[in-house]
Amino acid sequence: MAAVCFCCRSHVQCCSCYYFSEDRNWSKTLRNFPKISILTCSDWLAQGGKKNAGEKSYFGNFYVKARCYRSLRKSEDPHYLSLILKEDNDKAAVSRAHCSCKGGSGGHCNHVLALLYQLNDYSCLDIKDIPSDVTCTSRPQSWHIPRASSICPLPVMGTHYARAETDRVGERKRDPVKCKLYDARSPAIRKGLPMCHVMEQVDNLKRREIPPPFSYLLSDQEPSLSMNTVFGNVPLGAWLAYQLQDHGRPNTRFVSNHIRDSFVTAVQCSEFIDLPVGIDDKTSFDLTELNMLNQPDLTSFFTDHIVIDKSESYSLEQRTVLQGESAEWVEQHKFRLTASNFGKVYSRIQRPSESMLKSIFCPKDLSNVRAISHGKGKEKVARTIYARKMQQQVPGFAIFDAGISVHPKFPYLGATPDGKVFDPSSSSKFGLLEIKCPFSK
Repeated sequence: MAAVCFCCRSHVQCCSCYYFSEDRNWSKTLRNFPKISILTCSDWLAQGGKKNAGEKSYFGNFYVKARCYRSLRKSEDPHYLSLILKEDNDKAAVSRAHCSCKGGSGGHCNHVLALLYQLNDYSCLDIKDIPSDVTCTSRPQSWHIPRASSICPLPVMGTHYARAETDRVGERKRDPVKCKLYDARSPAIRKGLPMCHVMEQVDNLKRREIPPPFSYLLSDQEPSLSMNTVFGNVPLGAWLAYQLQDHGRPNTRFVSNHIRDSFVTAVQCSEFIDLPVGIDDKTSFDLTELNMLNQPDLTSFFTDHIVIDKSESYSLEQRTVLQGESAEWVEQHKFRLTASNFGKVYSRIQRPSESMLKSIFCPKDLSNVRAISHGKGKEKVARTIYARKMQQQVPGFAIFDAGISVHPKFPYLGATPDGKVFDPSSSSKFGLLEIKCPFSK
């Protein structure tokens, strides 16, 4: 066997030559196999510095061979593993291990450790024989089972058409072809005309010398079934019921998540309190630690672009209520950590990489991403529905626009809520609004 083994010099049994050897009667039984515990795996892992396995006697040992398939390259040959165990007080101890991978000469690679964990699983489950590989003819057919991740359907008017090549290279110069339909009706007729007026017009059309064809399709009774569209309710079967069906309108009843007062008075709020709250004229950023770095350029940049006082903080929040449509709002985001990226910065243990800093301070234009455009388009709709529902329950309820809030003590941080809420029925009448519009259900 040593003559056909090209993977080592001193080892006689290892790698593929050990796996395909036929001089031993291999079997899948585990009836006389010693118990393998987690301690066996940890002890063998602790000996990771071991490079060369010594020769052992074959008397009283247990031999294991296995194949470990690669997770990424499934078409290539698997790694061949060999393992020699000896029994010690009714428990197994690793005597020698080997793997055909590049790091498996000492037997301390991940493939050997995975084999030990697999044997430990067999021992814990008290399996007497290794389960045989189930053939495709022994398993039920699975062609009728749909795949887990399916493509969600979209309304016809919500689809976009664009060349995939421009999305990959980021060289798109024009917006994709998409529906730009909007409701151009006046607010007086946006809710629809009374049915009596519609039928009067139908009667007038029928009295003409040559009535239009669609007048014969209208009946003298209002249809009992209607479909909800973005332009209001239309009769079932109409083209608008298919092309402009409103999939985004919530069909759940609005409920509040906290107990309200039994009696609510109509308290009007003409203006919101200044944000951020809880600061005074003495609140400022401490430059002591920054001056200890002895970098005048860094200190001057921090003082000119980031440090802010109380009055400027209040004024900045009021000037940037347009958020993404405000150039100043976009400029302020270049110098600060915002609420959307502060979490990954705080939880990062290693030094931030260049790609991470680029993604934070030089973000890409994601306005053409369908999920983001969906969130921006539905945000105002969700805010309007929320305000109307709350105003029906709480007189005086109001929502104000919000800009970027920067605390003078922590000027390198910034947050922009989706709105500011005034609720006279709550113990704390002032609050913040955050809206999430999931793209997938």
